Amino acid sequence: IQACAKGRNVSLAEEWWARMVIAQVKPNTISYNSMINVCAQARNASRAEWWLEQMELQGPKPCLVSYGSVIDAFAKIGNFGKAEATLHYMRSIGFVGDAPIY
Repeated sequence: IQACAKGRNVSLAEEWWARMVIAQVKPNTISYNSMINVCAQARNASRAEWWLEQMELQGPKPCLVSYGSVIDAFAKIGNFGKAEATLHYMRSIGFVGDAPIY
């Protein structure tokens, strides 16, 4: 999945995700973060946010990297309002941003 980030190919990454699920491989933090990163690299911020929401709903719990990647996705497309809103939400649930996030 992460290899798809270099080509910014969200649809191929999602195809690999589907294969993983069919093979009954349980998604973990790394696999979700990889999907979020592919979306961020492809400048598809709404899809990155969707993957974060799926992570929040289905587990595992998102980590600082998860939120940071979504913030990055919104920043890349110039949607600083959504980037800041994600930062505020992240902080409201107990995460403290590090230097790369700011």
